[in-house]
Amino acid sequence: MIERSRELVLGVVVVAVLAAGLVYQAAGGGDTRRYEPGAVPGPRFHERALYCPPTSRGLTTHLAVGAISNRRVSVGFEPSSIKRTVLHGKSMIWRSFHRGGAFDVVGYGAPVAAAALGVISKPVPGADAQLCSPKAAPRWYFAQGSSAFGSNERVFLYNPFPDEAVVSLRFLTPKGPRTKAGLSDLAVPSGGSRIVRINKYILKEPVLALEADAVRGRIVAWQSLVRSSKHSPGGLELSLGADRTSPTWYFPAGAVGPSFRESIAIANPGAERATATVSLATNKSNVQPPRLVDVSVPGGSAKRIHLSRFTSGAGRALGGTSVTVTATKGSVVAARSISVTKPSSGVAATTGLTSSATHWALGAPAAAASSDLITVLNPGNAGARVSVALESAGHPAIRPAKLAHIKVPARLRVRIPVTGATKGKPMFAILRSDRPVVAERTAYPKGVKDVAVLSGAPLSGPRQ
Repeated sequence: MIERSRELVLGVVVVAVLAAGLVYQAAGGGDTRRYEPGAVPGPRFHERALYCPPTSRGLTTHLAVGAISNRRVSVGFEPSSIKRTVLHGKSMIWRSFHRGGAFDVVGYGAPVAAAALGVISKPVPGADAQLCSPKAAPRWYFAQGSSAFGSNERVFLYNPFPDEAVVSLRFLTPKGPRTKAGLSDLAVPSGGSRIVRINKYILKEPVLALEADAVRGRIVAWQSLVRSSKHSPGGLELSLGADRTSPTWYFPAGAVGPSFRESIAIANPGAERATATVSLATNKSNVQPPRLVDVSVPGGSAKRIHLSRFTSGAGRALGGTSVTVTATKGSVVAARSISVTKPSSGVAATTGLTSSATHWALGAPAAAASSDLITVLNPGNAGARVSVALESAGHPAIRPAKLAHIKVPARLRVRIPVTGATKGKPMFAILRSDRPVVAERTAYPKGVKDVAVLSGAPLSGPRQ
């Protein structure tokens, strides 16, 4: 009888532990995996948060939320609003936020994708777009930073969880790593955000990569860089950090020419020396500058490469150019900064993409655009065909014939203008391809003298 009682007690304990584990998992505890449609087993129910960059004084955030399934979904903007908005399949939501810190976008009943457009008016007009993150992580990297004259850098740290996070920051410079006593053990409150003004801690570093290490908890991190020099285009650069190093980084959009300057920053947070090769691809050919083969990046350091300095003769006017950074030794982080003087002046920055995919979600990079285009890079050895559907607020998606079955040759890139279909209005784009490709979206916002570049969000498979 005593033995039987022990078995019953043990059974109750096991059931209780399993139930507690299921409750914890349903609440999202312990799950840091990136959500991809179709990757979650079980019934057709999805409840995953997308973490969006915080608004702050002087920074207005416009948010584009797009449906990535054909099912009806209830969307919550938390904690800024207790009301949910119904998003029917093949449509989008456009919202503006002026104050209120960071917030989460949650899809109840089906997955969604979201991207944020940040707009400033002082000290210079500026706009740039960035993804809302599908994950929080214990570590984030920014390769493209600067505290030089005319650059004002801030880092946004957001903690969406119920426990306080503690974060330490480390700088990676061309001369090696640097730390500051005031940037260790930074507390980020539960459900709150913290803004770190980098220029207060380190001065006149034109190449300044950053590592944000959560010694306790998990966070999401974005970087804001305002450029206001009188001698070069100004504006806002807004970028989501990289949550890990990678041997490969893709940058589909970009150009090399008289009115377009592009730089690639490579950061090596590891202790050992890394080497990386930077390759270029246009819509007609591949270009491999000899001096960009096996570029050395010492451990704990960062390096910036101005592409125009490494292309000779006619290569200085390559025009539209995609970039691939491949680490031939070690694992690195790569980001891009662009400066444009025509057709409109401005700046933009993005962290690179680390993988190709057959389906991409591309948010609206401008509230109103004078020019809007999608750039597709095909890194594979076989040609691809891509098609683009456009979602707008309150209307079904459209699939213009001009945006269907577009050829993207192997190892080359293609630019797809969408302004004619969007008429300059904010519309969410869903790109489908028969082979893995990489996609970004570029826009020139009306009324703002700047350029915005938005990385695509890769999806795992066909829309459900």
